Amino acid sequence: MNIDLIEQHGFKLLDLIEETSRVIIWKAVQTTLDRSVFLVILKEEAAADPLEVKYFLQIAQQFAKLKNDSLAAVFDIISENDSHYAIMEYVDGQNLDELLESHGPLEFEHIMQVALSVTGCLQQLWNNSRIIHRNLKGSTIRYDSRGIAKITDFSLAVISSKDFDSSIIDKGHILGSPSFLSPEQSRADETIAPQSDMYALGALLYYLATGKAPFSEHNGSEILNAHLLSQLSPPHLKNAKLPAIFSKLLHKLMMKDPAYRYKNWEEIQHDLHSIIAHREPVCLHLNLKHASTIKPDFTEKITADEQPVYKIKTKKRNEYLSSMQDKHVSHHHEADKKSQQLKTQLICWAGLALWFVALFWFRAVIQTTPVAQQKPDNQSNSVIDSPGSQEHTTSQAGPTSPNSSNSAKSSTKINKKISQKMPTELMQTLAKALANNSPASAINTLRNATEDFSEKNEVLALLIEIPSSDQLVTQHLLNNTGKSLVMNFKGKPRKVIPKGVKNNIVQLEAKGRSIDLNISKLNIEQKINWINPPANTAENIATLLLYLQKGDTKQARKYADKCGLLTEVAIEAVEIKTTVNNLVQEF
Repeated sequence: MNIDLIEQHGFKLLDLIEETSRVIIWKAVQTTLDRSVFLVILKEEAAADPLEVKYFLQIAQQFAKLKNDSLAAVFDIISENDSHYAIMEYVDGQNLDELLESHGPLEFEHIMQVALSVTGCLQQLWNNSRIIHRNLKGSTIRYDSRGIAKITDFSLAVISSKDFDSSIIDKGHILGSPSFLSPEQSRADETIAPQSDMYALGALLYYLATGKAPFSEHNGSEILNAHLLSQLSPPHLKNAKLPAIFSKLLHKLMMKDPAYRYKNWEEIQHDLHSIIAHREPVCLHLNLKHASTIKPDFTEKITADEQPVYKIKTKKRNEYLSSMQDKHVSHHHEADKKSQQLKTQLICWAGLALWFVALFWFRAVIQTTPVAQQKPDNQSNSVIDSPGSQEHTTSQAGPTSPNSSNSAKSSTKINKKISQKMPTELMQTLAKALANNSPASAINTLRNATEDFSEKNEVLALLIEIPSSDQLVTQHLLNNTGKSLVMNFKGKPRKVIPKGVKNNIVQLEAKGRSIDLNISKLNIEQKINWINPPANTAENIATLLLYLQKGDTKQARKYADKCGLLTEVAIEAVEIKTTVNNLVQEF
């Protein structure tokens, strides 16, 4: 940050207000006009990326065009050399975090006023400029002197379009405050819509009503996992001053699948006004067939907290779901009944077809299995299962032999063993996902797979345990705190000493200077140099993925044989990546 240049433009920095992954927000005095303002300054590492600079300026320009009582105005934008920042209206009141800290959960009427203000602003952002905010939380909403709640941040906002892909600007990372991220943001889906802001609004209202952000008792990665899999008790069971209809509103806002949330902001505005006026809102008629983060419990006076929506058999719970960066799988489900009926019919027909195929296979293969030469009548049937082999020999005493049923049972048992193996097509699909460095895609594929095999749950648990590259680096740095490490910077090796890691930012000391380095900004080569030898199967797979991402299949192959239940999948992933590399070289 070029402070001298900022001061030359007539600003005096006073207090650091907030810092996100892309910007730093300062309270400043604009000396030429003698007024307080917010300066939203693009961070140095972001300013080094032309794409991020272009997007920052584009978003700031769009915000500057909008006028809304619940949106802090953008007065001006300055872009000079490597310094890029926006001058925003200074909002002098408390933010929602500070308000809850001093007063506790808000009154119902107060919460509804905040909801109306924020919803009206988000509605205008979308209708006028196709903007999705993506960073609603307590610290980005402040009260002005008139008591109006204003959104004061645009650092993660994006402009949606037909070919919009959020992973391009996010570089595949999960950005935002975990407690307020929608399930699709927790997966880093490449396509998001206003429904993501709707989920965040529900999370914010839950926070205002209970004084506790959703799943805030967990760490960051566990919170992401909870948004995907867990539920919260309805807020009216935690705060007796709230009506049950408020919990129903949040139940609809926070549906796990965005297709079952509200269709647009106008519907939410309608429901908010209806609830305030004691009229019947749309959210009164709940769709209980689909999961929401808010449990559909509006009568029983219980306070049981987070319960998994899906029960997954795992050897141990893990905290690695934040490693999910699903760039290839988007979940879009039709909400209308006709689509659901069609899907059900297709599943039924597919099941019937599979049944006929299985029946034909049984008759063609099992019932025509060659039998051994007939033995004397006094000998009974025998099934010989040679060790290490699946060849079976059957001798039959006659057409009415009492042991013929035993032979059929043995054949059925053999078939069951074969069906318990991972299907080849599924294995190849998982391999492609790993070759594309997308464990999240593999997880979703396995969860949605209709094929069943004996170790399916264990394989799923192992996929979920795979840590991200950032987590591998974090663990290495924590293990080497206070020790001298070598870091390649601009082609030159430099000695640095890690002092600590917090929120994915490592504090380094180099030649007596303190440096804050975002781990996610490290390139693949740097990350590979800063990881520990794998301590378990999940870390081994994560290391393999790093080498695949680098394109070094020779090194990746060294880890492929040590991937436990995913060994065959890992070997296939290396082969897929090798083929791709060869094609690229030929081209």
